[in-house]
Amino acid sequence: MKRVGGLLYGVAFRNGRPIVEGTEIVGVIAHTSPLFDEAFNLFPDAAAPTLQIITLVPATNILDVRRESAV
Repeated sequence: MKRVGGLLYGVAFRNGRPIVEGTEIVGVIAHTSPLFDEAFNLFPDAAAPTLQIITLVPATNILDVRRESAV
């Protein structure tokens, strides 16, 4: 995939049904790596990045803030 601006952190990709069979995982959230500091996420650096490291965090319906139980 070639993009000029890269993927924004915090973007959520949601599916109408579980994406992993036998689980409640219905999507993923793009975010920085929980294992490395922010400087690791852009290579060689933020001034001229050629590679962006993105972690996809599994998401379930529990993250649906529109649900009454989530308030």
